[in-house]
Amino acid sequence: MINPNRTPQALYSYLEMLAVKNTDLKHSEKEQHYFRGELEDFYLGLRNRVKFPALISESFELNYDADWKYREFSFIVVEDYQDRNKYNQIDDAISKCEEIGEEIIRKILHDFDEHDLGELDYGHGDPMENKEQKYIGIRFTITMKSCFDTEINKKKWVK
Repeated sequence: MINPNRTPQALYSYLEMLAVKNTDLKHSEKEQHYFRGELEDFYLGLRNRVKFPALISESFELNYDADWKYREFSFIVVEDYQDRNKYNQIDDAISKCEEIGEEIIRKILHDFDEHDLGELDYGHGDPMENKEQKYIGIRFTITMKSCFDTEINKKKWVK
């Protein structure tokens, strides 16, 4: 099991694995439903880069205290719609984003509990829409918490 709080590479590999295994996303080399990006990418345009629904993993922030390491990260679940004036389509798209995002959070919670990877703070979700490109999404922000080893690795230091 990948510990997503261990390294940046582990976090992104873990999120990509979730996109591959989630039956709503079904990310693969042929069907790109996952990529790394930032919030600006959402507003600048995704249409040519991804299949919908999509999972976008953003960068993270690290915080530490005497005993804990906190990795706060965001991911965006995005779905497209066909007509700006069809609110039922827009509502269906945002509902699907919420459903997929919550299932991803449930899977992360399950993995953290099952493999004793640390703790997870639920965070929050922020709906957003790109009306020009006709897609909508929710940006989920959560924090992983794990023990921070304060013991010095003596092999890393010259005497």
